[in-house]
Amino acid sequence: MITENEESRVQRSVTFEDKQHFLTLLLFSIYVNCEALELRLKKIRTAKNELYINRHAGNISAAKFLEQEIVRYYDEADEYHSLIDAGLKRAYCLLQELKTMRELADVADV
Repeated sequence: MITENEESRVQRSVTFEDKQHFLTLLLFSIYVNCEALELRLKKIRTAKNELYINRHAGNISAAKFLEQEIVRYYDEADEYHSLIDAGLKRAYCLLQELKTMRELADVADV
């Protein structure tokens, strides 16, 4: 027969494991967003170089198109940055929750 204390500990450990799993997924999503942000920044650098070349070559229509692309890339980069920032804040809170749960479990085991 399982005592209430043991049942409580099992419920805590399942919740702890669930939170650990969620943290792993969250960290992976942060990594993916960082990769996407890096790609947008590379596109911005490339587009700026092409813009410089087209302006000096007098290709006004290509320059205007590139200016619009650069603005779009900056908007996308800003979105990825916001996702990364929110993910990091959530990961920090989750780590604090896990730390508290671990401390409570250690106290309960003593």
